[in-house]
Amino acid sequence: MGYYTKSFEEIDWKSARIAADPLRSPYERETYIRMNEETDIAVIDAMSPAWIKHLIQHPEFTCDPKGVTCTKDRNDKEIIVAISGTLPKNCIRTSIRPRKRFDRL
Repeated sequence: MGYYTKSFEEIDWKSARIAADPLRSPYERETYIRMNEETDIAVIDAMSPAWIKHLIQHPEFTCDPKGVTCTKDRNDKEIIVAISGTLPKNCIRTSIRPRKRFDRL
């Protein structure tokens, strides 16, 4: 059960199964958002199913070529476990109040 990558266009998102990576602990399933002052984009690497679902629906998200990481589950069915891409910095925001729920973004 290894990892392989696909392009965003290769995935049938209506029937795609997005799930937590069974080989990683919750501690290891991280989401990184990297920004610098030189460009107006943020680079995002997400392993959280909630973040993956949020990003694929965002109209400004651009997936990297071969930016979708997949693996097989116990039943040998394909699952999406990570995604990498970019988003304009002005789409990222912070809030004064903390979130009450983290299972939905």
